[in-house]
Amino acid sequence: MKLTSRTMAWVLPVILFGGILLSQVTGVWSSDTEKRPNRFEDGIFAGEYDPADIRGSYTLMDVSTLFEIDLNILIQAFTLKNDIDAENFQTNDLEKYFTDSGYEIGNESVQVFVALYKGLPIVLDDAVLPKAAVDILLQNQSNLTDEQRAYLEEYGKDVVASENPVEEEEEESEIKINGTTTFQYVIDLGVTHEEIEEILGMKLEYTNQAIKDFCLDQGLSFSTIKTKLTEAIETSK
Repeated sequence: MKLTSRTMAWVLPVILFGGILLSQVTGVWSSDTEKRPNRFEDGIFAGEYDPADIRGSYTLMDVSTLFEIDLNILIQAFTLKNDIDAENFQTNDLEKYFTDSGYEIGNESVQVFVALYKGLPIVLDDAVLPKAAVDILLQNQSNLTDEQRAYLEEYGKDVVASENPVEEEEEESEIKINGTTTFQYVIDLGVTHEEIEEILGMKLEYTNQAIKDFCLDQGLSFSTIKTKLTEAIETSK
């Protein structure tokens, strides 16, 4: 069949847009750039967004929209000003507002609050919450387990956000192991592979793994391992 220029004029658009439509249906093509955390794949929460996958780059507005939590609830929970720019305020920005409190309150705190507020599964480790957040959870979530209530009692602190963020330059010598820190980071600071395995009590095959993810997978306490690794780094200096 010979295609004339007239025929090509309508055939090409059909092929182009038809291909895009097919790709959208199959999930290959996506023009949606909104943030999307992972979803639970099985169990009674299958299909729900996983709070543990909230990233530090997510804004308060992202969290409010994705998990269907009133924005004012999030603002009150973390004692922020009512006129905070929620569309640009990222969850990891919280650390700057709680620097003077002496506690590390940031993205992991948001993960825990969202999970408990929505009644979704979360591994409770050592993330600190402001007392305001704890009060909201106790008032709105009657199905908290004894373990969760004990956690809130231990890690709920009577602190409030500063009116102005504290911008601090991190010193080169400062050691900070958080949820995204890898074992390779610890090795680069002078701790040997063998020393790490001794702390873990098991073999470590891949050093590019995030320490927290490894601990969760292996049933280890991230806070305990974090403390021991930090001590090992200090000793290796």
